[in-house]
Amino acid sequence: MLLHPEFSLGASAPWDIHPDVSFGLGPTLSKSKCPLPSPMPEPPETYGEGPSYIVYLSEEDIKDTEAALRSFQELGLGPNMLEPATFPLSTELGNRLRSVSTTLHEGIGFAVLRGLNPKRYNDEENLMIYAGLVSWIGSERVTNPLGMSTEHIRNATLDGKPEGIDESELEPAKQPHKMNFHADRFMADILALHVREKAASGGEQYIASFQSIYNELMVTDPEVLAILAKDWDWPPSPENPHSKPIQAPVIFSNGKQVIAQLVWAPFVKRPEYMTAERKRALTTVNDLATKMCVKIDTQVGDIQLMNNLAMIHARESFTDTATKRRHLVRLGIRDPEQCWKRPKGYEAQFETAYLIPLDEQIMPEQDFDPWNTTSTAAAHYG
Repeated sequence: MLLHPEFSLGASAPWDIHPDVSFGLGPTLSKSKCPLPSPMPEPPETYGEGPSYIVYLSEEDIKDTEAALRSFQELGLGPNMLEPATFPLSTELGNRLRSVSTTLHEGIGFAVLRGLNPKRYNDEENLMIYAGLVSWIGSERVTNPLGMSTEHIRNATLDGKPEGIDESELEPAKQPHKMNFHADRFMADILALHVREKAASGGEQYIASFQSIYNELMVTDPEVLAILAKDWDWPPSPENPHSKPIQAPVIFSNGKQVIAQLVWAPFVKRPEYMTAERKRALTTVNDLATKMCVKIDTQVGDIQLMNNLAMIHARESFTDTATKRRHLVRLGIRDPEQCWKRPKGYEAQFETAYLIPLDEQIMPEQDFDPWNTTSTAAAHYG
C-alpha cells in the first residue's frame, strides 16, 4: 500500500510540509565537518559555554537528583520502577526536564543533559539516576520482547565469543564499526544515551534532521522520496525467519510530520532484500545527512536525547584500550503528553515496543550477556 499516489520527477512532493513546521536543526547549533567531505566549516577551538542544545545541571540540580536517588532507594524497588512519582525532583528541575521534552517534539529535536559524573556512583546508582531523570522527559519506556529495556552500547567483541555459539552475530550496538545514518526503526520515540565512558579514539557521533533532508529532496530528487514512501519488503524477524516478508515504508506521514525510520542493518544481514532502487535511496539520504549533519559535543556523564522519529544519527568506528573502553547506556522512552501521532495503518508497528509495563521490565546495570540476554537490539536497528 502506498501512502500517496505515484508521481514523477518534477511533480509535487509526497506530502506538503509548510515551512512554518519545518523540523530542522537551524542555524543556532555549532556545526562541524562530518566524516565525509563537507562544505560545513570546522568547529571553533572552543564552544565557550557550549552548544545551544546543552542543558547544564548545576550543583543544586545534582543535590536534588541525589536526594531523589536516596528517596527511591528507600522504597526498595528495582530500577524498572523508576518514574516521576518514585523519583521526586524539585518543581524547578522537573519543569526544566519537561521543557526538554518540548524541545525534542517541537524544537530542534535534540538535547544533552550535562553535569553528571558517573565516577561518583556505582553501576546501579548510575542507572537509577539516568533512568530517573529521563523518566521526567518520557515516562513510558520500551523493551524488547523479553522485557529488556536497557541496552549497553560498547565493543563486546573484546569479551570473546561464548562456547556453543557458532552462527550468532553481535548486534551493531555491540561492535566498534562505523555506522551509517539511521534511525532505530520502531524502537522508540525518543532515544536516550548515557555516556559512561568514551573510546580511546574514534566513536564520534553525528545527527541530522530528516526534515531538512526531506525539504532538500523535495527540490533536488523527489524520486528518492517516492522510493522511501513505498512499502518495502523487510526480512522477517529472527523469531520467525521463515515467515513472509514484512511490508512497510521507510518514511511515514501522520498528517502533520514526516517520520523517518531508515535503517541499513536488515539489508546488510540479508542482502537479497536490497535492490538497486533501495540502495540509491538509502545512499542519497546518507550522503545528504553527511553534508548537513552536526557533530555531537560529547563528554563523559552526558545524557543525550534525540527524537528518533525526526532525527537520524551515525557513528564513526572506534578503538578501545584496556583502560579506556567506550560505553553508552541506551533507553527508549515516550512522553505520552507530547508524543507525535502515529501514522494511520501502522499504529501497531510503532506500539509493539511499549507493550510490557514497568513492573515487568528488566534493567540490568551491567552487560552480562551481550550475545543474547542483555541485547535489546532487533534485526531492524542500525
